[in-house]
Amino acid sequence: RIAAAVALVVLVLSTQVAGEVYRVEGGGKELQTVLRQAKYGDSVLVYPGRYHLQGRVRSGVKLLSAEGPDSTVLWNKRWYIVNLRDCDMETQVSGFTFDGVGCNIAVACTSGAPVITDNVIKGSWDGISVQQSNAYLKGNRVEGCNRGIVVNASNPEIIECTVTKTGEAIYLYSASPIIARCKLVDN
Repeated sequence: RIAAAVALVVLVLSTQVAGEVYRVEGGGKELQTVLRQAKYGDSVLVYPGRYHLQGRVRSGVKLLSAEGPDSTVLWNKRWYIVNLRDCDMETQVSGFTFDGVGCNIAVACTSGAPVITDNVIKGSWDGISVQQSNAYLKGNRVEGCNRGIVVNASNPEIIECTVTKTGEAIYLYSASPIIARCKLVDN
């Protein structure tokens, strides 16, 4: 029995080892393909460039910019740029500029508790939309959207975000978010 227990512990620990790291240097089609392949524990590291994307980030996948929002842009002129559905807190989107001119939602988060940090979101109808989710948003800058951050039936944490020049900075509907140290300017 002890040997079986030890084998089980080793098996559990070995399945929690970090996943693959995908490096994306091509265009949006390559990024779209990698997002479809990425599994729980994988990281998708996106190098500088401008990427056309309408992609879903699966639970447990980290979508990360290699050099930050000044050099890595995700864009789309349709429904959304990135969709996080049923994602846990191991899921992360960090370090991008989302050029949402012409799209409905730059970052759509429905259920779960993903981590969305250090992004710049520009020009979409809704910058970040959080629906029935306990997402963690920190250090994001939302500018020039109709509604900066939309929170519907959710309890997210919105920390140190800056929302400027939007119609509505933070739109709350049946929500109880924690909002701390945010700057809301010219809304």
